[in-house]
Amino acid sequence: MQKITVDMRSGQVTVEDGDRSATHSLGSAEGFDAVSQAWLRAAWDAKYMYSFTWFGRPIIQVPEDMIRIQELVYEVQPDVILETGVAHG
Repeated sequence: MQKITVDMRSGQVTVEDGDRSATHSLGSAEGFDAVSQAWLRAAWDAKYMYSFTWFGRPIIQVPEDMIRIQELVYEVQPDVILETGVAHG
């Protein structure tokens, strides 16, 4: 399992995986990816996605995903949208 250390003062992210270690700038692609993976793990463990609603209905998604879905629908402008696996109908 990886260990991620974020040093906000220096803007560095260190990723340790067994005997390997790499340090990246927080703003680099590698640093951003490491911090994003940690955020996703923390959000999953805290059940963050269950804390949002849309017009009073649970959406079970993070707002960032909702915005990206909206942008995709706007760009593609499909004739039909079929959603499967909804939890609340």
